[in-house]
Amino acid sequence: MKVSTQILATSAIAFTATALAMPSMSKRVIDGTKVLGCLASTFMKGDEAWSPECAAAAATDIGLAQEVSLGEFDIDFASSDPMSMPISLPNLQVRLASLPGTSWPIVSLANHHNIIDNGVAIAEFDFPMAPAEVKDSIVKNPIERNVVNILPGLEDAFSNYLANIITKPSYTFSIGGNVDASLKVPSLSGNSKSSDADSSKTLTATNIGISAPVTVRGLDNLQKIEYVELVSLTKDADSGVTTVAQKLNIHNPSELSMNIGDIALNILNANGDLMGVINIPSLYLAIGDNAVTATATFTDPDTYNTLTTKSNTFTLAGFDGSVKNPILAKALCSFVSHIAFPKLEAE
Repeated sequence: MKVSTQILATSAIAFTATALAMPSMSKRVIDGTKVLGCLASTFMKGDEAWSPECAAAAATDIGLAQEVSLGEFDIDFASSDPMSMPISLPNLQVRLASLPGTSWPIVSLANHHNIIDNGVAIAEFDFPMAPAEVKDSIVKNPIERNVVNILPGLEDAFSNYLANIITKPSYTFSIGGNVDASLKVPSLSGNSKSSDADSSKTLTATNIGISAPVTVRGLDNLQKIEYVELVSLTKDADSGVTTVAQKLNIHNPSELSMNIGDIALNILNANGDLMGVINIPSLYLAIGDNAVTATATFTDPDTYNTLTTKSNTFTLAGFDGSVKNPILAKALCSFVSHIAFPKLEAE
């Protein structure tokens, strides 16, 4: 649908009545009115209307973003720098406040945000300008591989944030910061014979303040870790150590896939006593089912008989050396799941 600059300008002004109708501080109202006036002027006059004063006023969150959805996303915890983790957000989208009578003419966005947990900014990301697609009030802005940086001194807070995502079925936090938006609007030219390419122009509005809640589906302690098949079962005659290599299926119910690297989990019995350790090398935990080969090492010399005479259920628990990444390792200290072994048959 072709929309005139006059309609866009009128809609931007009308947005004041909806975005600013909520109870708010006077600064939000003043800056919001200023920003919307700047948008209207930019639609009518071009980039030169977006002045430094407009950018300064836009830094105040005026309620433009209503909600952020990450969708399915990926974090690489096996990178060399634990403070800077590669992240991909191919399904990132933002629900904006409605622009009366039309859609936001956004064609690309650059994101500069903090991850905020319990009211504290714990990490930041700075994504360059990337294409965006708008339908109704939803902006889709997929982000290819980039990085999220933990703020210095907030390592423990970020570990706690990860622990909540790992152990809970869902978790809500927020993002806050600003975006630079490229807007495609009709040209002021009245020449009806001009092509579509000639009859529109791309304008840029910078430093627009954004904050919104984000809810992600969590790992829920990976409650479905299932024994699939025995690979080998041995007992060392000298040490009494029992080693079980087995194929497992780990179901990840979350929206987060993770490159974890080598991982070790403590094996506990029903009394909470440490029985051994289970190791999974080079674990990439995809969303959904994951077929892996794991090796469990039991130090109790009686374990071999226990495993070969009856079925057993063990608790799997993270500890501070579970993975190489120290921030993820601290988060995994909260992880607790279970695995059930049938009676094992030695070959």
